Amino acid sequence: MKIYRIIEKVTGSLQPGDSFWEETALYCGPDRGEARTAYHTSTAEDSACQNYGTSYRETVAQVIEDSGDGFGDDEVKELDWEGVKA
Repeated sequence: MKIYRIIEKVTGSLQPGDSFWEETALYCGPDRGEARTAYHTSTAEDSACQNYGTSYRETVAQVIEDSGDGFGDDEVKELDWEGVKA
């Protein structure tokens, strides 16, 4: 079974490779349609440019696939829904 997770990541000061991110799960569940809606709704608020030292916001879409009996072997992949309409 696939689980979709949409995460909003926010930092008060974008740094090259060393930013502190506050992450909030906007959606986590099996419904791909709800995940896409949450993703596209959130990306409308994402930051347009990456200027170091300034606040920055981005939305990340992930799919988690069950790989066996335990949770440790589950596979997490980032999705690229850029340009895909909800």
